[in-house]
Amino acid sequence: MTTEYTFDANIVSDLHKDAYGMRPTCGFWDTWNDGSEDQRQAIWDGLIKALERSMNEQEESQSVHAVKVEARIAITLELVAGATRADAVRYLHDAYGTDGDDGYLEYHLGLKYGYFAKTAQ
Repeated sequence: MTTEYTFDANIVSDLHKDAYGMRPTCGFWDTWNDGSEDQRQAIWDGLIKALERSMNEQEESQSVHAVKVEARIAITLELVAGATRADAVRYLHDAYGTDGDDGYLEYHLGLKYGYFAKTAQ
C-alpha cells in the first residue's frame, strides 16, 4: 500500500504563519528536516487543524466586534439628529484617523475585510 502525502515543503512556512501568526522557529525546522515523510505529514496535518481553529476563532471574534460596532452606530443614529449610517461610519473614520479607508477602519475595529461594503445602506 502506498501512502499519499499531501504536505508541501515549499509552503509549510506560510501554513505555519497562517495557523500561528508567526514563521516557524529553528526548533520546528529541525523537527521538520529530520522527520520522515510520515512525520512531516503528521506535522502538516497538525498545522491544517491549527489553521482551522485559528480561522474559526477569527470568525467568532469578528462577529463579536460586528455586534459592538453596530451598537456604536445605533447609538450615533439615536443621538445625532438626522444622522445616517454613512455619517456614523464617517465619525468612526474620524475617531480612528483612517482617512475614509474602510479596510483600515475594519482592521482597527476587528471586522472582516469588506464589512462596511456589505452593510452599506
